[in-house]
Amino acid sequence: MPETLNEGGMGPTNHKAYTVTDMKTFISEKVLEDKNIDVYISCERASSSYVLLKQIHFCLDKSLNTFISCPKSTATRGCGRGNVPNLIFPTS
Repeated sequence: MPETLNEGGMGPTNHKAYTVTDMKTFISEKVLEDKNIDVYISCERASSSYVLLKQIHFCLDKSLNTFISCPKSTATRGCGRGNVPNLIFPTS
């Protein structure tokens, strides 16, 4: 997955902020190769303006063989909402 993120311009960097929506969409479309699968991401606050990507959560069906959309949730898991470029994918 790190290679795919790097090749797609969504890799770790301390100098560029992504939107939560862009990161989730990229993971669904390019990593899982299915734009209809929703993933969770969780973050931790870095400052009043930025959050750091902490975890990417993938959900599987009961057989543990197929990726499925994670259940819909109103929780932002510390990442904030949608289209504000506030998400930093830190290099370390």
